[in-house]
Amino acid sequence: MPSDPLAGTVIETDGPSPSATTPSMSSANVVPSGGDISMSGGSPSSMYSSGAYYNPTLGAHLRATYTTQSYGQEDGQLSLGTMKLFGADGGMSFIDGQVTMNDASNVGYNLGIGYRWMTLPLFPFSPDSQKIGGVSLWSDGLSKGDGTFFPQVGVSLELLGDHLDFRANGYMPVGERTQTRDFFQTGQLTYSGNSLATQLQGVADTALNIGEVELAGRIANYDAWVFGGGYGFSGGEFEGGGGKVGLRGYATPDLMVSVAIANDSEFDTNTLVNLTWFIGRTRAENCPRGELSDRFREPVLRNNYVALQQSTVFEAGGPLLDEDGQAFRIVHVDSSAAPGGDGSFENPLDSIGDILTNSQTGDIVLAHGGSVFSGQSAVLQNEQLFVGEGGNNPFTVTQFGGRMFTLPETAPGALAGPVPQINNPTTAGVVLADDNTI
Repeated sequence: MPSDPLAGTVIETDGPSPSATTPSMSSANVVPSGGDISMSGGSPSSMYSSGAYYNPTLGAHLRATYTTQSYGQEDGQLSLGTMKLFGADGGMSFIDGQVTMNDASNVGYNLGIGYRWMTLPLFPFSPDSQKIGGVSLWSDGLSKGDGTFFPQVGVSLELLGDHLDFRANGYMPVGERTQTRDFFQTGQLTYSGNSLATQLQGVADTALNIGEVELAGRIANYDAWVFGGGYGFSGGEFEGGGGKVGLRGYATPDLMVSVAIANDSEFDTNTLVNLTWFIGRTRAENCPRGELSDRFREPVLRNNYVALQQSTVFEAGGPLLDEDGQAFRIVHVDSSAAPGGDGSFENPLDSIGDILTNSQTGDIVLAHGGSVFSGQSAVLQNEQLFVGEGGNNPFTVTQFGGRMFTLPETAPGALAGPVPQINNPTTAGVVLADDNTI
């Protein structure tokens, strides 16, 4: 074999020369560039060997791929890509790139560089006498809309043969792992800081680390392969693993079809369908040579997306205004809170004795349901409302514009729970100022 594994279009065999009118059985699948393809004897007996075949003189090629929903991918995805090969000593280097667009019209990309070379099988008694080894590095990116973008880097290892293939792929997100999008108003209210706000519900996407391995075996002498493997993922609160099995091959010389079933504890069971159209593969000058080196032109089989898992998140919208057009201010007090709170919903005061120094005139002071304050007294400022949550006693306030609404619960079930208690106060349980409401 020459140092360039794709050089030339005539292959030396032990049979007659390619100019002979009758090819030998051992070279039945060897076809000079531009020649006719015929089904003949020999191994393999199909007119196409595994992989995608392109004459070396044609350089880059185009492909269009559609993949359905998969683990870590909630939408189908269309991609248009190309692969450019460069000869090197004993192998081929390549650049591969494609743009992607999912069913929601969000775009992404895959860009890789790699090197493939001829080598020997790793293990004795291999059904293949030689292999193609490959390594490639990748950069991927995916948008989910609403200003989100998820970049990742990846690495792929390959060992390809006439009968058995082995692949391993790794994917690692970079940058901000969790991003939010697609918020809408739920019609409910929520607390945020010292404010009341409309509640928003949205989607949080978390990018996952993925590792996967695959072993594929050729089915008899057909251009079809059965494959199986496993994968693992981790990211944020999500962690697990699963497996997949499937079948891939050429429905026509231009169209590769892959169908697989994957299952894991996080994404459940998915049927994965992949259709790849190799544009112009059947032109006369693009005939296969019928040998292992044709597979140098085969695209790297890896995920063309950034794996994400979705979860529901809630956020606060804009603050609500009172009758005077000012934002409501609420000071939260919870006896179970950690010491040193500032009176916000996220960091409540743990003592009613701290209300005076952590509140303003006109505030609503909200003692959380179930609180028990012992040996403490509350001292209020002017025009403050002191409210105790619980006992199925909702508290209603009036919004700017005259709309009335009920304060939301500080925790699920708090409204129906026990009311706050003040036991053994230092002076009066509550020391009033002017225009207070309790």
